[in-house]
Amino acid sequence: NPSTLAHSPPSATSQISLTASPPLDFRATKAGPVKPRAARTPNSNITVPFR
Repeated sequence: NPSTLAHSPPSATSQISLTASPPLDFRATKAGPVKPRAARTPNSNITVPFR
């Protein structure tokens, strides 16, 4: 998938963020209001290198 990423990096980042959002939200809801912030940290980490 290197060609697709090179063609539209923002799109790929958006898709990854959206895909990682549902599972993180589910885990955050089970953990409570404290976990959501921690769950958002990995999400940010993934978005930074992709950019």
